[in-house]
Formats: sequence, C-alpha cells, structure tokens
Amino acid sequence: MDFFKKLIDSTQASLDPLNFVAVIISALISVYISKGSITSQFIKERHDKLIFPIFNLLEPILYTKCDTAILHKVLKIIEANKNLADGRLIELSYCCAINPNNINFMDLCAYIDSAYDKSCKKIGLKTRSFPYRFVRHQYKSPFHLIKFLTIYILLRLLIVFSILFALLFLVALGIVLFESAKPINQLTMLFFFCIFIFLFSRYLQKNC
Repeated sequence: MDFFKKLIDSTQASLDPLNFVAVIISALISVYISKGSITSQFIKERHDKLIFPIFNLLEPILYTKCDTAILHKVLKIIEANKNLADGRLIELSYCCAINPNNINFMDLCAYIDSAYDKSCKKIGLKTRSFPYRFVRHQYKSPFHLIKFLTIYILLRLLIVFSILFALLFLVALGIVLFESAKPINQLTMLFFFCIFIFLFSRYLQKNC
C-alpha cells in the first residue's frame, strides 16, 4: 500500500522522470528491507522454538534406536509450534505418531539433522564440523557418510583453489597498476594492500 501511495501522492514524480524513478527505487528498497526483516524474524523464531529444541532432544540418539519417550517430547514440540513447521516435518510427525518405528524415526533424524544446519547458516551460527559429526556417528548410513565426506572435501578444495586464483589475479592486477601509477599513488596502494593483508589474515584465523 505504501508503494502505491508514494506513486500517487508524489507530484514531483509525475513531473520529473528522475524523481519518478527515485520514488520507485526507494519504494522497492523499503519493501525489500521490510520483507527481509519479516523473513529473518520468522527464521529466528522457527530456530528457537522448533528446530533447536527438537535437535537438542534428538542429538544424543541421532540415527540410533528410537526412544519413544524422547520421540513423544519431540512430537509435542512440533504440535505446539505447528505454525512454524513445513509440510515435510508435519508429515514426519504424523508418521512417527501413528507408527513410531525405527524407519520413521530415522527419517525424522535425517530431516532435523539437515534442518538444524540450514537454520544455523541462516541466522549466522556455525554448523557442526565434520570431525564432530563423525565422532558422534551423526550420519544415517555409511553411504551418507561417504557422500558427506566427498562433498566436504570437494567444497574445501574448491574454496582453496578459488582463494588462490583470486589472490593470484589480484596480485597480478596490483603489480600492473602499481608499476603504472605515480609515486604518491603507489604509497596509497601499498597502504591499502597492507590493510587488505591484515583483514585477510584475521579472516583466515577466524575461519580456518
């Protein structure tokens, strides 16, 4: 509603094309920010009320034998926060409620295992490391372990090669620009290069 109101009420927008474009852009940005804020709130609420409480209960028995007492608590959490659950989780809770066997329990574990990591990424929390998951046997089967390990290694290699390629490109570009720059500009470039190296090293310390 605010978007259309801005378009109608702005007399300048109807007279000046630049103002008209500015109004449209500002309105779209405000809508985007508002939508992003609502989505972030929903993701955080879903994590705090649904995903984490379920994961916290299931993690000690993840991909092991079904514990009906714990499963009952999980189903109560899902029922209490059904408005935050997607169709797949509702379906899994229904299957576990009417037939709490190990197959349905494993499917629920697989869902929560994946949903927890995705939720952590969305709200800016670090996910579980591969060594942690390996030691605690948090994988559905040997096939899933091999699959996860393969993806894990390939992603790490891709990241390393991407960083190396980007660094080589930046160094080559920097050398060309540095040699063609004036002495005063060379000092400025060296200053920014030192800042970049410092920030990059701090990033590696935190994430490696």
